[in-house]
Amino acid sequence: MVLAGSDGESWRAAARAAGTSLGVPVNAYRIGTDAIDAAGRFEELYGTGPGGAALVRPDGFVAWRASASHPNPEGELTDALGAALARPPAAG
Repeated sequence: MVLAGSDGESWRAAARAAGTSLGVPVNAYRIGTDAIDAAGRFEELYGTGPGGAALVRPDGFVAWRASASHPNPEGELTDALGAALARPPAAG
């Protein structure tokens, strides 16, 4: 699952693309739009800031995080998801 900060829409799209690329379903949520953060502390507690995101494993472990937006969120998240799945990076 990918949890993106309030300005992290690009991470949601990147999560869908990364999941498709690696053949695994990836749910993605933007805090404040898709998920409610009643205390307003998600970005602080997860270290994402408004433009960042966190990749959370099914067991709740944070496998990767970005503290801000990225010029290539799809590539960044595909690499992170591949590492979390212990799959080698794509040749390129």
